[in-house]
Amino acid sequence: MENDKKRIFKSLYVDFFHTNVLMLQNIRYICSKHSNNLMKLNKIKQVLDERGSSQTWLAKKLGKNFSTVNAYCCNRYQPDLATLLEIAGILQVDLKDLITDEHERG
Repeated sequence: MENDKKRIFKSLYVDFFHTNVLMLQNIRYICSKHSNNLMKLNKIKQVLDERGSSQTWLAKKLGKNFSTVNAYCCNRYQPDLATLLEIAGILQVDLKDLITDEHERG
């Protein structure tokens, strides 16, 4: 009887694990497809490139992780208004220079 319980538990665990792996794979696939269609809302990367500054440099100035600044630059995440103002100050540009026009989004 005990062996039957162990066998059933193992079978359920394997099924559960397999289902979760498949679900994670589907989520990753959907996210990768969605990330290719991100709307470009800010021009932080463009301004950094024009100034010859790096994302690492900006991350240090902001006191944020490189991955956070990289997400801003790739438009995966958008900084809040306070952070956007801080970035504008660091880069010595107007706030509007960091935001895309409607025709630039796409």
